[in-house]
Formats: sequence, structure tokens, C-alpha cells
Amino acid sequence: MSQYGYGWEKLHLAVHSLAGAADQKKRLENAVVFSIIHVELLNCINN
Repeated sequence: MSQYGYGWEKLHLAVHSLAGAADQKKRLENAVVFSIIHVELLNCINN
């Protein structure tokens, strides 16, 4: 398990998606679809 919580890991992955090589629309889409949308607020608050 990582030293960071699930929410932080997903945020980190989203930032990497945004800094990627694809066009801007695709990078934003990937950041939301594959990372941010999976974060549940209550899980992040409790961890």
C-alpha cells in the first residue's frame, strides 16, 4: 500500500494525465474519467 491515501493517489494520477502528450481535450477527459471521478469524498475524509 502507498504512503498516501487513495484520494491523493488519484489526484496525482490526474495531474500526470493533464501533463501528458495528448491534445488538451483528451488529457482533461482522461484525468476525469480514469482518476478524479473514482474518488469518493467520504472515503478521503476518513483516511
